Amino acid sequence: MLLKYMIQNKGIVLTRGMIMEHVWNTDVDPFSNTIESHIVNLRKKIDSVGKKINMIKTIPGRGYKIDIK
Repeated sequence: MLLKYMIQNKGIVLTRGMIMEHVWNTDVDPFSNTIESHIVNLRKKIDSVGKKINMIKTIPGRGYKIDIK
């Protein structure tokens, strides 16, 4: 669901709150690293198919965005 949501919103910075609400239907827990863990796992899966591209960008202090062509 996370990858699908990011692709549907490609190029848009998605905040932790937006991701939690749309992917897990819950509010943000400021002490949770759920999103970070899933982002790390997505990056590993993308890299494992031989594409060493930085498709998922971290925007410090704002959130994440996906850049795909």
